[in-house]
Amino acid sequence: SFDLGYHLLVKAIQELRRKKSCLITVGIGGPSGSGKT
Repeated sequence: SFDLGYHLLVKAIQELRRKKSCLITVGIGGPSGSGKT
């Protein structure tokens, strides 16, 4: 049961990191892109 919980935790962390990197990319690309045009 410990292995299962650890596996779920790792998956959750990976999902959060992926979503955060998406938000960071949009946050950096959005404002700067609209500012240049």
